Amino acid sequence: EAKKLEEEGDAIYHEALGRMFETERDALEVIKWKEIYDNLERTLDQSEDVANVLESITLKHA
Repeated sequence: EAKKLEEEGDAIYHEALGRMFETERDALEVIKWKEIYDNLERTLDQSEDVANVLESITLKHA
């Protein structure tokens, strides 16, 4: 489930970046939103990592 959600988040991230670069003309806005999107993407990746660790612990102690 975590993998599926992370992949969905990746797709949304890439779509949002593409849309932003197509429509936004203000360089400062692009920089600001790219940073926000990048932080959200890192958070999704780290959430998947946590889910994988928890799954490993659960399987080890099952």
